[in-house]
Amino acid sequence: MEKKRVWEVDALRGICILLVIFDHMMLAVWHKDIFGGQFTSKFMEGVTAFAVKYWNSGLRRSTHYFFVALLILLSGISTSFSRNNLKKSLKVLFFALLVTWIFVLSGTAGFGIGNINFGILHFLGVCGLIYAGLEWLNGKIVSRKPWWVFPVVLAVLGAALLIAGIGYVSNPLAAGDGFGVLKAVFVHTTDKFSSADYWPLLPWAGFFLLGSALGKCVYRQKRSLIPINDKWVAPLTYAGRNSLWFYLAGQAVPVVLMMLGISLGVL
Repeated sequence: MEKKRVWEVDALRGICILLVIFDHMMLAVWHKDIFGGQFTSKFMEGVTAFAVKYWNSGLRRSTHYFFVALLILLSGISTSFSRNNLKKSLKVLFFALLVTWIFVLSGTAGFGIGNINFGILHFLGVCGLIYAGLEWLNGKIVSRKPWWVFPVVLAVLGAALLIAGIGYVSNPLAAGDGFGVLKAVFVHTTDKFSSADYWPLLPWAGFFLLGSALGKCVYRQKRSLIPINDKWVAPLTYAGRNSLWFYLAGQAVPVVLMMLGISLGVL
């Protein structure tokens, strides 16, 4: 029997991942010269003008962090539905490292807009490992307890990470102690660290652990809170169920098509 999905989580995650793909596509269009040349069609010139306005708009600045935080929160909620969070996290980390390798190669070849050394996939993979470790400790060390103890611990840890790190988003930690790369994994810093996509553990892991706590409480029965026919949001739930593959395709396919179109002179 097929496992029943919690459609509202899939749909919200689908919206978030499609917005991430759109965001990356607009950046690629803006920096099309790095990928092999200039657009020649009036249509693509118009798209380029829109991409530049979008990336420098107040709308993007005011909503970007919100939707990424929502995606991270939903990823935390999804830990309640996974049969093996350790295996899932290692899979995400594998593809994160693959993305890093591809960006390094593209930079060596003269393409690309920088490396992705600790992007959203690296971040989610590490958060998943942290959660898997906490889940293991919860089962081994404290075996007899009320069900709500673990989500409370997750919520307290998540809130602590948010409080400890939120200030560094707008005011990065000063450089100078010699632990630039390691420190950059944990917190926003002014150390020399380059990553085209960058989400350190502080404060963002706080949203992941809060999502994990929320999933343990709100979806304790692993059932949808809104039991309706979800066919009307099927495209969104499909994207949400396959968010990893959508993300990977969204990184590569638009750039490849754009490079091909420029080289053939059709864009």
